[in-house]
Amino acid sequence: MKRIAIEEHCLTDYFLEYLEGRKEYPKLESVVDEEGQRRWRWWDSAGEFTYWLPEFVVNRYSEIGDSRLQYMDEAGVDIQVLSFNYNIDRLNAADALALTRKVNEKMAEAIKKYPDRFVGFTAVAPKDPKASADELERTVKQLGFKGTMILPHVNGEFIDNKKYWPIFERAAKLDVPVYIHPMFPPPERLQPYLEYPDLSGAMWGFGAEAGLAVMRLICSGIFDEYPNLTIILGHLGEAIPFWMWRLDNSMIKAVAHVPKGRRESKDPADIPLVNKLKRLPSEYFRDNFYVTTSGMMWQPALLCSELAIGADRILFAADYPFESSKEMVDFIESSAISEHDKEKVFHLNAERLLKL
Repeated sequence: MKRIAIEEHCLTDYFLEYLEGRKEYPKLESVVDEEGQRRWRWWDSAGEFTYWLPEFVVNRYSEIGDSRLQYMDEAGVDIQVLSFNYNIDRLNAADALALTRKVNEKMAEAIKKYPDRFVGFTAVAPKDPKASADELERTVKQLGFKGTMILPHVNGEFIDNKKYWPIFERAAKLDVPVYIHPMFPPPERLQPYLEYPDLSGAMWGFGAEAGLAVMRLICSGIFDEYPNLTIILGHLGEAIPFWMWRLDNSMIKAVAHVPKGRRESKDPADIPLVNKLKRLPSEYFRDNFYVTTSGMMWQPALLCSELAIGADRILFAADYPFESSKEMVDFIESSAISEHDKEKVFHLNAERLLKL
């Protein structure tokens, strides 16, 4: 059975060398720990680093060639959709834009060399939304890329802000998806996590940031403005499939609790969502979203997503190099979904969505 993995990350050797060479923050430095193991310390700012990465993870993260292909073959993955998920907006807009263009060219070289094994999502620098939209169009039309990946916020400012809409508008015009990848909460939202730092990452904070960003997008009316806009979410939907009934029910009931004067107000902040949006949250989610299996090897979550949005909206992904591709393949193979639905998840849905 063919398998297309759709959330598989790469920094490229070029970007890794750039980070290593930086003297100011953000930067990446290599250290040897007390056990003699080489690790990479990922600094965002002085006195604070985001996380440690083992050397083998960084090597996999940056390489797009024989080693990655060998790993894919051993895991039974036919195609990886390459994506750049670094928080590039820590840099100034001009540097970020120049770097993402170079990263896209490096990914394009690998795709050209291995056209049957790699597909690309465009790296963009949302600090400059117009330039990011132009770069998306360039890479789709000239390099054959199939979509883009962005993060939930730009230095704390959520992506539902209309200044970022040009990226979504261009994606809708090009008929390519936007993958929203999780990230750490910004400093102003870190306080509740500080007593238990592990919570700020994949354990909770990643999903909390991505899920909130998506709900803000839905509430912003962007899907009424661009009805064919397609969003991809990892981790089987960042818990939103589980919440869909409650989202709808709460939005419908909320209007009854709003004082009549506010219901008739012209202030956008006073208008209940049920009077502001054309559809319910679940309807947008079923029609404008796909979810992937990345980093979520749990049968109840898979079955919940299938029941909530249908097998036609679930895509196979592993979250390389942070999760095991082989374990994810085995998870889907052993799951309780039908053989035909496994075909959809493994490759049919991705082929349809990405026009492969």
